[in-house]
Amino acid sequence: MVSKHARVRDASIVASGVAHSLERYVPDLANWPRSWSIEEANVTIGRSIVDVLQPFLIDLLTRQLADKTLRRHRDHLWMLGGEIVRRRHDDPDLARLPVQTLPLDLIEEDGGPLIWPRITESEQNSFDATCRKLSASSINLKTHSEVNFTHRFPRPAWKNSGAESRTFEILSHLMAGAWPTTCDHAAAGRGENKRCGSPETPRRMRSAG
Repeated sequence: MVSKHARVRDASIVASGVAHSLERYVPDLANWPRSWSIEEANVTIGRSIVDVLQPFLIDLLTRQLADKTLRRHRDHLWMLGGEIVRRRHDDPDLARLPVQTLPLDLIEEDGGPLIWPRITESEQNSFDATCRKLSASSINLKTHSEVNFTHRFPRPAWKNSGAESRTFEILSHLMAGAWPTTCDHAAAGRGENKRCGSPETPRRMRSAG
């Protein structure tokens, strides 16, 4: 029988490995809230949105997807967060809803919200596909207690044997490959050659009427 001390030690190793792989996959994740912000108050809102999206980013890393596919999903999630912040800023009714539920509240059966400024139909369809995966994954992830994170420090959560097995599965996948480190959100259809976290990135988003 594995001792409690060994489980805690292994949990720390798992959390460290997952955090490192996530940092390589989305090196500017901590900057997403500010890149979305229209005003200073939006930064806190953005951090809550990142908390909702982060488990899906980790889940994507377990699927052995091509680098191009991983980058596409990552960039679409950045777009989704920015659209949520923009809509919440412009719509008092949305502003009254819990931030934690907004990402999934704005996703319908046929996909995510229409991005503004408008993108091409093919780009919107690709974005919608990511949103549908996020919705489906969120339902599945609710059945697992995996590795919990604050916005800076990983915190392991071992609540049952299923959680332990699932977390080691994640770690084995993460250690098996190298994840893309280039973070260019132009691939998401914004039409701008900006790297992640650039303060210039959200300007087009703020111009929506």
